[in-house]
Amino acid sequence: MTSEPMDVWMIFQVVAATEDAARDSLEEHIEKLKTEKGVSKLEVEMEDLQEVDKPHPQIEKGYSRICEVDMQVDTFSELVSIVINYGPTSVDVKSPEEVSMDIKELRDSLNAVAQMMHRFLQAGVGGMMISKPQEEHDPTR
Repeated sequence: MTSEPMDVWMIFQVVAATEDAARDSLEEHIEKLKTEKGVSKLEVEMEDLQEVDKPHPQIEKGYSRICEVDMQVDTFSELVSIVINYGPTSVDVKSPEEVSMDIKELRDSLNAVAQMMHRFLQAGVGGMMISKPQEEHDPTR
């Protein structure tokens, strides 16, 4: 179990073909986030819609909206679940400096990531993900 709630900052961005889709989808997304287990003290800063050129090769004009969220999340596994299910563009854990957890929370968090990866693979052509050689993905090298 994590020792204390984590202060977390996230940024979300939506790009859509219509103003309504960009505005409404992000607002609905954040409203749903507010109901997540373990989330508290949620502060939201929603930016204005921006028109964007060629957001997709088949779309001439689209709309983008960015939202910054500050919140507290009770446990690391709840934070992992939020990142997986809500897909923020960026995440920053501002505090605490250190987090401790029991092996069950660590295992549950890692299995949640593994399950997400398998869902992506199943949605595509299927099969198994092939890893890169260690030196290509190890940031410590």
